[in-house]
Amino acid sequence: MLSPLPGNLSLAGEPIKVRVLLKDLPKTESQKVKLTGNYLLYDGNTLVNNVAALINQDPDQTILTIKLKTVDIPASLTEYWIELYKNNDPNPFFVTKNTVILQAYSDSTGNFNLTPERSYPQRLERYRGDLILIPKPTGIRLINRLSLEKYLYGVVPNEVSAYWPTEAIKAQILAARTYAYSHRNPNSEFDLYSDQRSQVYEGLSSEFTSVNALVDQTAGEIITYNGGAISALFHSSNGGYIESNATIYGTSEYPYLKAKKDIYDDEAADLLKARGSSSYNVIRWTKEYTALELQQQLEKNGYGVGAIKEVKVTKAAATGRAMEVTVIGEKGSKILKYDGTIRKALGLNSSRFTVKVSDKKDETKFIPLNSSEQATVYAITGDGEKREVDKQDLNVIGADGIAMENGGAGYTIVEEIPQKYTFIGQGWGHGLGMSQWGAWAMAQKTSKHDPFDYKDIIKYYYTGVEITKKY
Repeated sequence: MLSPLPGNLSLAGEPIKVRVLLKDLPKTESQKVKLTGNYLLYDGNTLVNNVAALINQDPDQTILTIKLKTVDIPASLTEYWIELYKNNDPNPFFVTKNTVILQAYSDSTGNFNLTPERSYPQRLERYRGDLILIPKPTGIRLINRLSLEKYLYGVVPNEVSAYWPTEAIKAQILAARTYAYSHRNPNSEFDLYSDQRSQVYEGLSSEFTSVNALVDQTAGEIITYNGGAISALFHSSNGGYIESNATIYGTSEYPYLKAKKDIYDDEAADLLKARGSSSYNVIRWTKEYTALELQQQLEKNGYGVGAIKEVKVTKAAATGRAMEVTVIGEKGSKILKYDGTIRKALGLNSSRFTVKVSDKKDETKFIPLNSSEQATVYAITGDGEKREVDKQDLNVIGADGIAMENGGAGYTIVEEIPQKYTFIGQGWGHGLGMSQWGAWAMAQKTSKHDPFDYKDIIKYYYTGVEITKKY
């Protein structure tokens, strides 16, 4: 039997565990949980013996409802408690202000479903192992705790296809295992998100027997540099160039995340195109915006500059990836820096792109001499020399001979304002570490090479690393 442990630490002989944030349940909502297999109930770290039999009354299926209870206490303070209801009983059988742990005897046999109360169909949410419930002022935090290896069962098929070449899947397993291993944090309530902020994890519902077998074959193997686990970042496609973390994040370069040409990502693009695969248009892509659509895209991400006049890459890495993009509009300009901001603000698959403008429209604009847009004013003297003059003291004689204050004088310009912006790009993701499509190309026999094994794939994408069996 497993006992609950603080954080994600494990005792000798027990599997290494990770804790995955599944969701933050809003305080006004309840959550039904169906338990399958034998579970124990812990109030914090204390086993609640008097309800253990109730939880295990039906070993095949026990349905609980979880609710948040708000309790007002003296001194105008509020506490937040968890209530557990059994089946359809209107009265809670357990109430606590502590963390609740529903612990499976084993994550090989115990699992739980988060069943929706809504009537419309939803994806089945089924997970191995333990369910941890933490009361919060905003609701209840639901965390899944399970062994790292079983966690990988629910990650890898969501990151690459279960039908890909075996060696590409094994390379993904090592990258995913190393990422999870290095992100364990006993000082945090959880270690990993269940979405792209960490790795996409959908639990038991997304498992494939064939992938599980490959996880088992490589159990405990991680990617190391000088003996320590690396930050094993990966992405879908890098557009033909592996990127440096210094370019993507503006941080000091990691020695194993070096920029270089990626011939296998390019090969993957060629293979996909030759086979007529729709995936080609995802990793070698075009995105078009009208001027208004681009304005709205920027505004919803907090970069409103009014009607767009110009978008240009003002700083780029040697690999061609944009490090800084300047957007100029009628209300000012914004500078987008680094990959994450650029991709989100512009709604693009990657920050490796060129931008073309078309459908230009002429716009006439009068610029007063005293406008901030006209920083300096010059006059031509009788000798034909150009001399700067003070705009505040300037008077102008109009064509009808009437003197005008400088606010009424100026000049007219004609600007060409693009009405369509086309981003032509390569890659999908940040471009750091392993290209999943590049690994796919390396793992199969092509006209250019025989299949590589997973260790060769890993060592190609992460410079100077070793494969180490840690447990």
